[in-house]
Amino acid sequence: MPPGMFGSLKIHITNLYGVNNGTALIAQHNVAKIARELGFTEMALQSCQIKDDTYSELKKRLYGITAAVEDDDIIIFQSPTWQNNSLLYDKELLNTIRFHLNVRIAILIHDVMPFMKGGTEDDYKRTIEIYNMADLVIVPSKRMLVFLRARGLSVKKIMIQHMWDLPFDGEIRIPEFQKQIFFSGSPDRFKFISSWDYDIPLRLFHKSFQLDKPNIHYGGWKNTSELLVEYAKGGFGLIWEQTVGSDYYKCNQPYKLASYLAAGIPVIIQKGLNHEHMVQEQGWGFTAASLEEAVHIVGNITEEEYYRLIENIKNVSFMVRNGFFTKKLLIDTVNNLLFDREENNWFFLKENTHKPEALICTNSDKIEHCEELIRRIPRMHFHIAAFTAMSPKLMSMEKYHNVSLYPGIGLDGLNNLFEKCDLYFDINYWAEIASAVQRAFLYNQLIFAFKETIHNRKYIADDHVYSVENFERMVSDIEAVLGDDNLMEQYLEKQRKAASASLAL
Repeated sequence: MPPGMFGSLKIHITNLYGVNNGTALIAQHNVAKIARELGFTEMALQSCQIKDDTYSELKKRLYGITAAVEDDDIIIFQSPTWQNNSLLYDKELLNTIRFHLNVRIAILIHDVMPFMKGGTEDDYKRTIEIYNMADLVIVPSKRMLVFLRARGLSVKKIMIQHMWDLPFDGEIRIPEFQKQIFFSGSPDRFKFISSWDYDIPLRLFHKSFQLDKPNIHYGGWKNTSELLVEYAKGGFGLIWEQTVGSDYYKCNQPYKLASYLAAGIPVIIQKGLNHEHMVQEQGWGFTAASLEEAVHIVGNITEEEYYRLIENIKNVSFMVRNGFFTKKLLIDTVNNLLFDREENNWFFLKENTHKPEALICTNSDKIEHCEELIRRIPRMHFHIAAFTAMSPKLMSMEKYHNVSLYPGIGLDGLNNLFEKCDLYFDINYWAEIASAVQRAFLYNQLIFAFKETIHNRKYIADDHVYSVENFERMVSDIEAVLGDDNLMEQYLEKQRKAASASLAL
């Protein structure tokens, strides 16, 4: 059977050439290499200056690229294509593919350009329109899915990418115990490099920049194989956000993690970034809130502790170097495209641990039955947050032992409260803030509301919406769920089914 053929079905994957874009290009080539090993057919995309093409010339170019596509085929589209006008190019390429009958398209999102680089509302709208042309979308994290859903992503079939791979068939030595930190990146993008004045050496790899700092050891540009050899000499790999667009790096898939794990060295990842919990849970390294903390960790680790981390990384290093994560992702994607399964594609940002911690988000002091709930359910701790200052009436609630107030809270602080709490009360009048009900649902919180205050009914089960006159029944239901873990899960499942049915309409 010829490569890429499954009976009469072919599976294609796009791969970009001729674009000088460092890691982004390497990542696409690695995915395509692994896909070819599975029998996929490569669809090569050459860099082109769209501004120099007429629309007719662009269409001719795209017909040539897609010449091998036939009816019923599957296409894995790696996004973006990094052309000088990617939004136009990507949309027209997908339209050309859609010319064939019953083709199925999966878009593998590497980067969301307007989020990464800063874009206009029109840029976001056009980007989401492209994603919505797919039958399935592969997103780099649950957080990114939440972000894109809020922006209008409507594709039902979703896959989450769990890890980049870094295919490498060379020999990797066992790292030695070294108190040093590796980092690859530009000081222009990562401003912390220019202020590195710590005792722990920073081994910096970048193509065209050198700093006059005593403890920065400049290694120049290295290709992937050379970098792995350098990393494997021993130390820690640093995963830290850029100075600009830091929110983006809390949602994207860090390629540096794959390179450090492929080399077999432990990592230090900034708190708040994607995979911080996995790094901790799997024993691959440490999280740090500041560079001072990161340096302290490296400076104080013992040789025994270091080699324990090396042992923890051994198996995942083998998987990353042999493309296991990408192979599974691609196989699951094809399976999902070929078979229509009734699935509940909810990806929650945390587990509900049944804690008696409830959140209320408001920008007014008009909160229905707020003080009565606080008094009637003393074992529940109420967290009340507002972007604005709070009125004296609301500030007076702090007299209760089971209340915490957060006037003038920022988004980071608010997200921490969504992470902390397991219930949400949609009981405030006036406008909703921060899409709070949707956010509560995606943080897997059990939501209760009054009919008179409800803001986003599609995420709340009908049984959990009460008229103001039925306040006593609300209190009774809340008390019941706090004392019964099984009932809590039943209520959560009822909420998920209600949301699925509502959003399917």
